[in-house]
Amino acid sequence: MPLEYLIYQIYFVFFWSIRTKDSLNKFRTELGDKFSPDATFGTLYKNRNNDYYYLEHVWHSMLLEQDEGVRAYLEGRYRHLLSTVHGVGTLFVSATGSLVLVFLLLVRSLITGEEPLLFYIGIAMQIIILAAAALNYRYFSDDLRAFQISMLNKYLS
Repeated sequence: MPLEYLIYQIYFVFFWSIRTKDSLNKFRTELGDKFSPDATFGTLYKNRNNDYYYLEHVWHSMLLEQDEGVRAYLEGRYRHLLSTVHGVGTLFVSATGSLVLVFLLLVRSLITGEEPLLFYIGIAMQIIILAAAALNYRYFSDDLRAFQISMLNKYLS
């Protein structure tokens, strides 16, 4: 099984799935009743999957109502933002795993008396990559949500 696939699955479980409830709350807050008449939409953790499926249904229904040019633009923009969010999230998980591994190798080198300078450099580089991935993940996730809310707000009116 490819390592990239496993890293993606770890990302998806721990980041995408957990953040879904917060994202759904923002849809509810921004769009109100014109999005969902259900007062509990986006507020109950146990309903997050069904709420997310409903969001996908509304999003795709809105896309199907657009003419071909508008639909192509919206689909392309959504695809770009979503794939960027998933790519950066996967990078974050990968960098975290790498940081843990480099740290363990550093501990081993300190125990065996090896020169740890390269490990310090590796840790610093991993921390920079991790911070950049975390910031980009937050930015693109917020950008995706803002894009969807804006388009749904415009086309559901």
